[in-house]
Amino acid sequence: MAGTAERLFDPSFETHPVIIEHASVAIDAVYNSLSLELDLTSDTISILDYYISTVGQVDGSIVYLLSSAMGAYFGELMRRTLGGVWVIPSAEEPMDWELRFTSCPMSIFPVAISAEVLAKETSEEIDASFCVAPSRLHLLEEMLERSVAVTEREYYSFAGRIDAIELSVDFLSHVEKTLAEKKREAPTIFGSENPLTVPCLDLSIMDSPPKQTTRAPRKPAAKAPRKTAATPRKTAATPRKK
Repeated sequence: MAGTAERLFDPSFETHPVIIEHASVAIDAVYNSLSLELDLTSDTISILDYYISTVGQVDGSIVYLLSSAMGAYFGELMRRTLGGVWVIPSAEEPMDWELRFTSCPMSIFPVAISAEVLAKETSEEIDASFCVAPSRLHLLEEMLERSVAVTEREYYSFAGRIDAIELSVDFLSHVEKTLAEKKREAPTIFGSENPLTVPCLDLSIMDSPPKQTTRAPRKPAAKAPRKTAATPRKTAATPRKK
């Protein structure tokens, strides 16, 4: 697996050491079980889904280890595909590992997503929703409401989550690019700041509401968001509100 190791440890990718450690576990586990190599490209996400389908029922400690490993791999794949910055408050709290995207005010929690995919259910203990700037929340919710619903099997899969995340990031990035063009300035580079508090351009300068981008997901995008301030959590395409 020299090729994968080179991609994972290549200094040019500036991968966080904690992510390297845990993603390596995922790569080794899949290779040892299936003799298939994960290479940190979206083409191999189906391998990750297949591996999860072979694991079966596992106890809490194994779920924790698998979630951390698979989440680190999944998040790093997303970072390299869409552009982003890892925020690791504590190496011992993987559920709080956050991936903030650079092209729009949005972030995800890959280990939490992985835990939900592994569990095949939502729970109060797992918050797999994502953060998005409050001023962009209604736009994203409206776009996702228009998206085609997914099956339960697609929803509890890494491939389904990638589609939802890519669709959301593409849409929000389009909003930021359009706003920047209206002001005749370069688009904002996000990532280092919390999307819930980062300053954003005023939506009032737009002539009309943004439309969904033309890039189509490989599968139906996501379940429509249902989260409100009174009912926090749930669904991968549901923005976090704090």
